Amino acid sequence: MNSSKLLEFLDGQNFIVKNTEMFQSNYQEFVYCYNHENKISLIFKEYQLFSQASILEDVMQVRKLLRENEINIWNSYYIILAPKISDGKRIYSIERNPKGLRKYVITNEKDLFRIPFIRLEQSGEFVLNFESNNNEILSSDDQGVTEYLEWIMESQGDLVEIKKSIIKDKISKTFIRND
Repeated sequence: MNSSKLLEFLDGQNFIVKNTEMFQSNYQEFVYCYNHENKISLIFKEYQLFSQASILEDVMQVRKLLRENEINIWNSYYIILAPKISDGKRIYSIERNPKGLRKYVITNEKDLFRIPFIRLEQSGEFVLNFESNNNEILSSDDQGVTEYLEWIMESQGDLVEIKKSIIKDKISKTFIRND
């Protein structure tokens, strides 16, 4: 998949390209898209070579730009448009790396299904599914973890930054009480 195909798809899902100038520093080719209705940011870059070190460096740069511009990093995804990769372990390792932002490697249209809020309708059309994204994020076998994640959502932690001292206090109360 290339940038123009992804932009065409995202346009059909009400993502608009905006604030691109803040992502064009140092001759980088990041594209920033935003869905106003669901407050989701997607930043993507097309790579000719799959280099984990280079990708992680870019992700950290994008995260810094998002924070500097007061854009919610918790609702931001980094899309890596990569050439066909035969080694699935490399894809898995970059996507599971916790540094920066949530990342997805896209080599073809089917890879879009791995993004939690994108699903295929019976009609064959892609649609956004934000409810399943929240359910996936808030699921855990540990009651304490589930309670903590629900507290974050109720406190609008997905939209605002919660002070570190408040988070530490909540973690202490939740996990000391549950142990």
